[in-house]
Amino acid sequence: MVQVQDRHWWFEAKRRTVTSLLARYRVGEGSGAPRRVLEVGPGTGSMIDVMTRYGRMYAADAYLPALQLLVEHCPAHADVAPVGANLLDLPFAAESFSLVGCFDVLYHQNVADVTDALAELRRVCEPGGYLAITDSAFPLLRSSHDVATQAARRFRLPDLTAPLQEVGFRVAHATYFHTFLFPAAVGVRLSKRMLQGSPRLGGAGEEAEEVAAHSDLAPVAPWLNALLLGLYRVETPLATRFRMPFGSSLLILAQRAD
Repeated sequence: MVQVQDRHWWFEAKRRTVTSLLARYRVGEGSGAPRRVLEVGPGTGSMIDVMTRYGRMYAADAYLPALQLLVEHCPAHADVAPVGANLLDLPFAAESFSLVGCFDVLYHQNVADVTDALAELRRVCEPGGYLAITDSAFPLLRSSHDVATQAARRFRLPDLTAPLQEVGFRVAHATYFHTFLFPAAVGVRLSKRMLQGSPRLGGAGEEAEEVAAHSDLAPVAPWLNALLLGLYRVETPLATRFRMPFGSSLLILAQRAD
């Protein structure tokens, strides 16, 4: 990830789409007081450039080797404080952050209960503060890539919007994205499942089928990378204004409601 995340179309499309969504809802505008932002599960730091625009960034991750890579990769200008922490028990006071980011984290097998995780994110979010989420969509797309990324689940929008409202968030915007490439993603993933088998997701304690881990993430030729990224000049404005009917990822912006 750290080798490709700066240029790979998938990472850059996510940065552009999240940035556009936050701008549309004017997140971070208003008070001139210094702000603190939190990203849980930042991994190797692919979203640093987005989050640090909104204040001092706290990067909380339970996997310390990833935090080490984040520190090594962190731009010199970025104000980032790495913190070893579990999502379900964050070492921060209540109402500490004006913006919380949770980007492709909730799918992971180490997140034992998604609702509990969202409740903890609400606890550290200040009143009126925002939570931005991206994550994996549609169980149909599960494959050996999910084994490689230690995925326990893929979501449909109601799987997250309902528990968000349950724990005390108001959903400002919820949509799928990576929509234009969704048919290709379905074709690739279904082909992999036919050839390699289909891993089961979400069953704590269940015996999973033996499917070898194999990530789809790989360097892309510059011309193809530019071509794929060009699709988001159209898709990003649509996804941040409307609810797209399908996509390989989902995007949610929620506000703490008090």
